[in-house]
Amino acid sequence: MLPRVRILTALNVFTPRSFRHLVVSFLFWQVTFAAVYILLLSAFGLLWTAPMWTHFAVSFLLCTPFLSITLLIVSEHVHLSRKFRDLSEVDSLTNLRNRRSFATEAKARHDPKGRDLIILLDIDHFKQVNDTYGHDKGDQCLREVARFLEGWIRPEDILCRYGGEEFAVFLQNTSARYAMPIARTVSGGHRFDLGDVRINVSFSMGLAQWDRGQSLEQVLKEADTALYQCKRDGRAQAQTFDPSVHDEFAQNKGAA
Repeated sequence: MLPRVRILTALNVFTPRSFRHLVVSFLFWQVTFAAVYILLLSAFGLLWTAPMWTHFAVSFLLCTPFLSITLLIVSEHVHLSRKFRDLSEVDSLTNLRNRRSFATEAKARHDPKGRDLIILLDIDHFKQVNDTYGHDKGDQCLREVARFLEGWIRPEDILCRYGGEEFAVFLQNTSARYAMPIARTVSGGHRFDLGDVRINVSFSMGLAQWDRGQSLEQVLKEADTALYQCKRDGRAQAQTFDPSVHDEFAQNKGAA
């Protein structure tokens, strides 16, 4: 086992992880093979009898296999890095952004001097879908809802699966007054075809304006407050955050 460990350790040290590391590795192995070649010629007394260009050509040929392997390793490393990055940013069920990716991108795009909007959206009575038709149909429903919501947002907006049956939307330079008519339309009942099953789905939507110097976490909490109001008032609707209900919301959540 010891020789194998040593070999793996050497590969881990000398395997290039970037283009800069590739160049350094190539030069290292070029010098190493050239030194070995020169030592062998010296041992047989042939160092000064062969032309200098021959020495360089042979050392380069000796290094070429390593260079080819190195390029393959770098290519695979880049591919895996992109794959893992996508996996860390995308929800595997819906192929939407996940919660962490949504937060990162929303913070990057938010203009403190602008007027952005955050919407939290929850599928009404989603547990009944799982209980009645099974979790496979529930997962299919989530995918269909994701595609449905993508059809209602602009290319510059950010949509994510926020968790469970909850979704979040970031709308840049958008007022709640402008978005509310669309939100009310979306929140109404919609029929989704799940193969051998067709179900009606409605949504509760909480809107919160991001224009008062709040952090993203604060705006999400405000949108959650509005979402709670929707559920308390009967679901299948959209409401904008109202600071006057914030204290009541906190008390109800604490008692729950």
